[in-house]
Amino acid sequence: MRLGFSAAFLCAVSGGIRADLPPGFARTAIWLSPGGVSSIAPLPGGRILAAALFGPITLLEDGQPSRALINIPKVVTTDEHGVLGMAIDPAFEINGYFYVLYTGAGPYNLVARYTLANNQVDPASRVVIWQNPGLCPGASHQGGGINFGPDGNLYIATGDQFDVPGNAQSLGN
Repeated sequence: MRLGFSAAFLCAVSGGIRADLPPGFARTAIWLSPGGVSSIAPLPGGRILAAALFGPITLLEDGQPSRALINIPKVVTTDEHGVLGMAIDPAFEINGYFYVLYTGAGPYNLVARYTLANNQVDPASRVVIWQNPGLCPGASHQGGGINFGPDGNLYIATGDQFDVPGNAQSLGN
């Protein structure tokens, strides 16, 4: 069930891109965001957090209407900025923490922790746990991967936005 639900969601995200699906898969739209879905994070029990590039985060549960949880404030969405990724805390079932990597005013990329409790997110639960030390110099290559490693640490991919745009393509780095 969970694999089919996730596969259907990911297919809906691809918009106009069509590809043949392997046997046993179906294309079913379960949530469409006008700003484009930029990140999903599976929760225990088969629910999914879905983020749109410009800030809204929605709770999806099979057979239930989608539930708007929070609109991340002051998200910068020019070029490749915006809500870039989400991760669920390894102790989510106890603490309800989830983490959002996004571009805020400045523009600065940052990671904020929020708490989901009783299918709601209180905006006051926001805690910024990381912010890049300088303004994002480039318009592209912002990264956005965010995951917990087996050591329990939170890892983020910043892309090459800290330095000269295009730096990641240099074999000298």
